[in-house]
Amino acid sequence: MHQHQGLHARRGGCPSGRAARPARGAPRTRLPPRPATKDAPAPATEAAPAKQQPQQPPVYIQDAVTTAFLDWAKAAGVAFDRLRPAAYGGLRGLAAAAPIKTDDLILSVPRAAALTLPPRQRCPCPEYVTAEFWDAAPWFARLGVRLLAERAKGGASRLQRYLQQLPKDLDTPVTWSDERLQQLQYPYLIQKVAQQQQEWAALHASAAASAAPGAAPPSRADFFWALAAVRSRTFSGPYVASTLQDRLRLAGLVAFLGVGNVLLQGPDGIEKSAGAAVAVFVFNILYEVILSQKLRQYAMCPVIDLANHSSSGTVGGGAAERGGAGAWCGGGR
Repeated sequence: MHQHQGLHARRGGCPSGRAARPARGAPRTRLPPRPATKDAPAPATEAAPAKQQPQQPPVYIQDAVTTAFLDWAKAAGVAFDRLRPAAYGGLRGLAAAAPIKTDDLILSVPRAAALTLPPRQRCPCPEYVTAEFWDAAPWFARLGVRLLAERAKGGASRLQRYLQQLPKDLDTPVTWSDERLQQLQYPYLIQKVAQQQQEWAALHASAAASAAPGAAPPSRADFFWALAAVRSRTFSGPYVASTLQDRLRLAGLVAFLGVGNVLLQGPDGIEKSAGAAVAVFVFNILYEVILSQKLRQYAMCPVIDLANHSSSGTVGGGAAERGGAGAWCGGGR
């Protein structure tokens, strides 16, 4: 199954040297305003928009580790000819290395080069964790365990070069101490972070108790790192189980069987063959249009996740068939 994760340029394209960044204006979750204290008055409901700073010129990243990663990505079928990893004031991202027009497909990642989680997947790492934990865990814990299991393979992992590019440390509030959290002076946010810490701690205890025989259970730090990496870098979208080529082959098979049935039974077989063909096509339409939309797949994609580093927008993603219209993320001004 050759499905790709794709990134298209949007809203005017992107000239060479500019950052390939997500579209602005994406909806964001609003937190309730922080209550006033004796030392700090409550902020206004709508803060004045901050003055946008001029974008710094990119500094292309060409160290040995990044070069080896890009060579691996190209060999794995990742297409990003018009993009190059770059740093903007110390922050990593992607820069346009060639002019990009609106709606150009500028980056695609084949499924085989990504860490994926299709719906209702059986445990793919029974050497690391039991199937009971896998079936009961939420999606992000399953993908986190999958990430840890893949990392434990070391040089035997097909994704070793990608795993080496992931941040070694993810400083998120869920890893903060109580003392540091209290410095936020924001009771609502502190409560939400505490709830997330409790949830992740319970998942870690369950994963550690469900380690496969002979496997070392993950430490709390490693488990929290994996969940933070998954929650900050994963793309999701509707699950499409079959490609266009698969559906065309099915249509050809149905037509072949229908013609064969007519030849064997004569005119009496026409009605039966037509009824069977209609039933098959109706089922496929119902599945693709209705049922598959309720199923979601998740993926951590090499290279494409570098485009998800702008604090001024978000990147969405989905799967598309090779040679088809492609799925796209918000892109490029």
